[in-house]
Amino acid sequence: MPIPPIAITGFGGEVPAIDDRLLPASAAADAVNAWVLSGRIEPLHSLVPLHTMVDPAARSWFRLPKGASGIDYMVDSYWLEFENADVRVVRSPTPGQDDDGRFYWADGLYPKMMTGNMIIAGSPPYQLGIPAPETAPGVTASGGVSTTNETTSYVYTWVSANGEEGPPSPATTISNKIDATYHITMTAPLPADTANRDLTHTRIYRTIVSTQGVSNFYFVVELPIATLTYDDNRAINTDAVVVNNETLQSVGWAAPPVDLQGLVALAGGFLAGWRFNEVWFSVPYNPHAWPPDYVIAVEGNIVGLGVYYQSLIILTEGQPYAATGITPDSMSLAIIQPLEACTSRNSIVNTPAGVLYSSPNGLINITPSGAQNLTLQQITKDQWAELLHLDTVAASIISQSYYAYSLEVPGVFQADTFQLDPSDVAFQPESHYGKLPGVYISLIDQRQGVVVLDPTPAETFNVIQDVYNGETMILRDGVIYLIDLRQLQSYAPYRWRSKIFVLPYLQNLGAAKVYWTPAITNPPATPSYFRVFAGATASQLADGLPLRFEQEMTESGQMFRLPSGYKALYYQFEVSGEVMVDAIHCAQTAHELRQV
Repeated sequence: MPIPPIAITGFGGEVPAIDDRLLPASAAADAVNAWVLSGRIEPLHSLVPLHTMVDPAARSWFRLPKGASGIDYMVDSYWLEFENADVRVVRSPTPGQDDDGRFYWADGLYPKMMTGNMIIAGSPPYQLGIPAPETAPGVTASGGVSTTNETTSYVYTWVSANGEEGPPSPATTISNKIDATYHITMTAPLPADTANRDLTHTRIYRTIVSTQGVSNFYFVVELPIATLTYDDNRAINTDAVVVNNETLQSVGWAAPPVDLQGLVALAGGFLAGWRFNEVWFSVPYNPHAWPPDYVIAVEGNIVGLGVYYQSLIILTEGQPYAATGITPDSMSLAIIQPLEACTSRNSIVNTPAGVLYSSPNGLINITPSGAQNLTLQQITKDQWAELLHLDTVAASIISQSYYAYSLEVPGVFQADTFQLDPSDVAFQPESHYGKLPGVYISLIDQRQGVVVLDPTPAETFNVIQDVYNGETMILRDGVIYLIDLRQLQSYAPYRWRSKIFVLPYLQNLGAAKVYWTPAITNPPATPSYFRVFAGATASQLADGLPLRFEQEMTESGQMFRLPSGYKALYYQFEVSGEVMVDAIHCAQTAHELRQV
């Protein structure tokens, strides 16, 4: 057991799974809003306002940089706002784009797409995917002088302004002279599809049989979407000419299902999303096309998806899976052990070491090789559930630490339930889970343990990692903030309380010093305090050690004369405020204190 003098340096976070008396000397029994990465206690870093939401109900967002994407230019951006907190936007894997990119998201209503130019112009999104014409083309033949007949099939497709081609119509087959003129009629798309999917052209294809007897559809012509007829003059547009054109690529393609959710991008140039227990994949470099033949299914309903190199990590309400492959038509599905269910879609974060997410048992790191509970030695299952509302965790990565908050929970009742006088409300329709604290947990340093993030004075509504530069943003009071680690500008005072030091016999510690440095970039908004808690009995330990001393810290290294008149076996030391604490020293006498 330690004996005075006591010196605390190299400060760490909490380890709730371990009794406060058995913690390492530098660990905390309580660490709230304390940044301990460097080994000293610092206030949390500054929140830099980036954007005020236009829609007060918005809970998610996407940032498109106007110029440079670096941290110093983030405020100079275009912003998309979403009322659904689950929305995450992915950038297009489509090559050869002639604007500021293409962007995709799926919120469970229907998948959507915008180009960068549309974001800049403030245009509404398009519905992702191109439908197949339901009606086969009408084909009649006339003219021609050849005595040779040929059997030919025709189909047509619709194409968007961005060059996205949909699946073909049913085929119409006709046999007539090889130099006849084939008159083709087509059906127009629904006006809503033309507008919502930006359909601008129709492409016509016809079959040609190779010398090996293989029949393929070859491109004939592209027409404006409003043009519904075409004459294919086979005397001019012969098979020898058409065979040099491209073949039809979109056979088997389909628009994504309207209830697709949670898009992620994989290295092979394709996207993945999910509905119920189904995983859907897009065609490589064609994010508008989602062939049903690519679908794979797992046992339980899917909560969200992560990406680890060439593997898609499928996180469910039960067993996790990995789908691995370089093309969507050859993904190999495997179960990952042990069974660790995912509690929240937005808790999923991709890292080079694996995919992190919240399970009922703690923070999980998962790869195709297995799942590991990173907090198994730090926090028990019941403590984890008490700390976070596991169904609504939203997270990011900051300095190789898992940074997460519990978000709000939708109201239990619909808005028009219980129409009562506001002064006499019997039911509260909104949940306040969002006011639970958050956490940051180091992924590389056990010393840092768990640090609690107190949301006071404002509730956190979302946490999102920027796709352009990896910086973390949070939403509070309708404002998107950047968490800027380069600046010490506390937005909430910290509280750090030591382990319980157990002395070998009853003693009175009479002197203490705290060494600290001001937060240079921002004078403290609130005073910083040093406190001593001490008790002699098991009952005092169980009820919480009584406060014996409290004084404002006004000078680094000043000696505090602690009160006499009691002796104790158990001691705890606490600092709070906004200064940066380097060390805490305590001893029985001033002379002994000088020996530290």
